[in-house]
Amino acid sequence: MDDALIKMAKQAYRKAYQLKWKHDNRSKNKQYDVTLTLDEAKRVGDAAQKHRRSITRFLKESCIAYISKRYLVPDVFAVNAIRKELALNYDLLRGMFDDNFLPQEAGRIILERIEVLEQKVLSELHHPKMLEQLVVEVRSSDPVCFETLKQLIQNHDP
Repeated sequence: MDDALIKMAKQAYRKAYQLKWKHDNRSKNKQYDVTLTLDEAKRVGDAAQKHRRSITRFLKESCIAYISKRYLVPDVFAVNAIRKELALNYDLLRGMFDDNFLPQEAGRIILERIEVLEQKVLSELHHPKMLEQLVVEVRSSDPVCFETLKQLIQNHDP
């Protein structure tokens, strides 16, 4: 009988602990229920899968990104893989430079350019330009492309 009492005490403790945790959690966080049509749910599910996130995490992160006017990185794993490759290449060149396999001045220039490239790539991956900014840049740099883009937008049937 002692085992049964211990088991009941453990269950009672666990229940009380979970209730307290839920109460504390609800006082610190706000929860929303969202209802989607089947079509909307499929679109959200497909987008979440494409972004390699759970549906809940995707909804939260995309909503926060939208109101913060930030870009939601589609594939964090791919970005981290690119970051790792850039770092490995930089380390390889650094090793060649340190071991005098590259001429001093050329090695320094290559390392500096690789470092600048790495920063630009990572910046664009995490914080790409907004559509409005891209359109303004295309308009000033390539008027023909801008006119083509304008035609595509005007003829687009949603």
